[in-house]
Amino acid sequence: MTSRKKRNQIETLIRRFFQTLIVLILLALVGRGYVLWLSSGDTFAVAHIQVKGADYFDETEVLKQCGLADKANLRSVSLDVVQARLEANPFIESVAVHKAYPRQLRLSIREKQPVALLNVQGSLLCIDKEGLVLPARPGRLYELPVISGRFEGQIEAGTKAGGARIKEGLNFIRTLLADQPDLYDKISEVVVGHDKGTLVYTTEGSVPVWFGKNASSEKMRYFDAIYEELESKRQFAKVKYIDLRYKQQVILGMRS
Repeated sequence: MTSRKKRNQIETLIRRFFQTLIVLILLALVGRGYVLWLSSGDTFAVAHIQVKGADYFDETEVLKQCGLADKANLRSVSLDVVQARLEANPFIESVAVHKAYPRQLRLSIREKQPVALLNVQGSLLCIDKEGLVLPARPGRLYELPVISGRFEGQIEAGTKAGGARIKEGLNFIRTLLADQPDLYDKISEVVVGHDKGTLVYTTEGSVPVWFGKNASSEKMRYFDAIYEELESKRQFAKVKYIDLRYKQQVILGMRS
């Protein structure tokens, strides 16, 4: 009797083992099928890419640069890879990429910004603070100072504009932005390559201002002070020129 009872217990354990094994196999198959469904079905297929901050590119161009396959699965999209691909573009400063389930990818793009316009044989090209020539959309107006002069070499979008004259103009703009940013909007043109050094024209009155060979921070402060004085007294129309070429000296030429 005892032997038969033990045999029944063993048979019960074996039966439960196989039942449990079958359940585990079924769960594994269901789980595998679920994973395959998630990865291959349309439930999480990228249906839309939301793009913010893109001025140089339209959505089609951004999609192309992302390198995503048609109906790519959102779950398998690598945010780091998409970010790296976009940031490889020379016109893009940084990108933030986010997933919005079930089927949307969100891109927040920060593009490199122009600080001036280059006057190249009558055509105006955008340029950033590092000298990179940026694309400009047709019909868009830029309220930026213009750098004028005879420039060396070919200048086109996507390349860094080189040469001493462009460096002279950008150095002036960078110094101005660093030391006297309020004056940035009050400059209409920076003429480079002149024997007397950098020549600047004011927005109001188009007054020529000579900075000489070295547009130092000290000269910027002098210019700021005299600009405020002329602006407060509304005397720009009476000024013929401003000369800051000489150390600790401001020469103000008045119209007769």
